[in-house]
Amino acid sequence: MKHLILFLFLAACTPTITSVCPPVKHYSPQFSNKLANELEKLPEGNPILEITADYINLRDQLKLCRSK
Repeated sequence: MKHLILFLFLAACTPTITSVCPPVKHYSPQFSNKLANELEKLPEGNPILEITADYINLRDQLKLCRSK
């Protein structure tokens, strides 16, 4: 019986895990256009292009997370 009481006590103290979505930084259309122009100058296969694509995907996932 002591173990049951201890278990119930500890179970009641277990923290609740919640999902928190960080905010998505807003970029102005002017900044986005400037970035697009700079990216177009990079040669195909440049790692910056891959990282930028990954960043865009992460931003899309954050937007989806925040819309829930």
